[in-house]
Amino acid sequence: MADKTEGLSARFQMVLNTIAAVGMIVASMAIISNSRAPGSDAPKRPSVDIPKEPIAVDDATVSGARSARWVMIEYADFQCPACTRFARSVWPALQTKYVDSGQLAFAFKHLPLGIHEYARGAARAADCAAKQGRFWELHGILFGASPQLDEKELPRLAQMAGLNLTQFGTCSANADNNSVARDEAEAKRLGLKTTPTFMFGRRNDAGTVDVRTVIQGTGSLEAFRKIIDSIVK
Repeated sequence: MADKTEGLSARFQMVLNTIAAVGMIVASMAIISNSRAPGSDAPKRPSVDIPKEPIAVDDATVSGARSARWVMIEYADFQCPACTRFARSVWPALQTKYVDSGQLAFAFKHLPLGIHEYARGAARAADCAAKQGRFWELHGILFGASPQLDEKELPRLAQMAGLNLTQFGTCSANADNNSVARDEAEAKRLGLKTTPTFMFGRRNDAGTVDVRTVIQGTGSLEAFRKIIDSIVK
């Protein structure tokens, strides 16, 4: 009887050990999966080709010296979670290290996606802010509030950015008086369907940008630094 009991105990212990082992494997797989989550690694190489024609940036909102030799272009959506991550966690440090130092100019272009209900309204609001010379103020506020960008909230956010609300209201009501449609048309021509999409290139003698690298998605600050350092020399 004792031998039988000991045998049952041994088999029960084997079952427990097996369950524990399976649990460890599952946990390990979860850790590996999380380590590859969006935003933790380098941005992805895109499915679109590098543009053969130079990209114009004179009509875009630019941070930094327009005469900077190297240019980083972002096609973004104010309601896009990855764009928001970049704006909150990566852009401020890149601005300090590369843009404020004159190594790089950063050009913002609009690509509001149809899956985001408030993206187009936010893009038009940002364009109206640009007309008052306060694009970057509203840019930070919009991404800070994202995804809560109901059009009823936009005047309040515009006021936080220091905009003249009368001018803002007039501009917002004029659907044709903005650069959003122009940027969307350019993005469509380039085959862009994902935000954020980043293009890095060198400014040519004509003032347009010869694109050399295209990436999509948001990675870590260190990943962006490696990409920029490999280009800006």
